Amino acid sequence: QLKKAKDFIEASEMLEKLVALEPDDKQHYYDLANTYIYQKAYSSALSTYQKIEDKFGFEEGVVLQRKQIYLNQNKLKEALGEVELLITYFPEETKYYGMKGHILNMQGKYIITS
Repeated sequence: QLKKAKDFIEASEMLEKLVALEPDDKQHYYDLANTYIYQKAYSSALSTYQKIEDKFGFEEGVVLQRKQIYLNQNKLKEALGEVELLITYFPEETKYYGMKGHILNMQGKYIITS
């Protein structure tokens, strides 16, 4: 396990260099954020996702990843905010309303009855 963790740290360092060398390659940012998530370095992952949006604009995948990070941290209010952002951008996408209902249920604000 220790070697595997060290490999991800090394991968993060390599990807940080790639981002610096090729700042217009969006995939490098996503790969870097994924290595941070694996390490549970959520603040670094969130910072990387912010850089993606700052550089490339709104990204649905970024918002979904942030939502998942917040759920992993049990930050339900923040996760709900991300889903509401998706609903604002994609009001026709019913899956986002389902996600909202799920988070509200986790908060105890919406009870599903049969």
